Amino acid sequence: MMSITRKQWTLMANVLRYVGFGLFLIQFISLLLLDVYSARRPHIERPEFGWTVELRGVKPAPTYGTSQDQARLDQLFFLMIATAIPIVAGECIFMYKLNIDRSSVGRIKF
Repeated sequence: MMSITRKQWTLMANVLRYVGFGLFLIQFISLLLLDVYSARRPHIERPEFGWTVELRGVKPAPTYGTSQDQARLDQLFFLMIATAIPIVAGECIFMYKLNIDRSSVGRIKF
């Protein structure tokens, strides 16, 4: 049975963290762009364009769009939460497998 070395664990943890942060950034920018696009929508229903669904989570409220617009907003929001999984996995490798306490990194000491 092959054993994973400390260097390989460190590489795996760093890759997971960077991939997670990259995915989070992409999702955040996508959600921000969709939010800006949705905010330019009318604040009254426009059935001739199919904008009859009130979009949740868009400022200023109420803003109307299609059901597909609301589904995209919900999907992007939940996918952004899911991008925390590789970040947490990478940090867990550092803490539990490599025994590196990263909780004191960046703290101001008085």
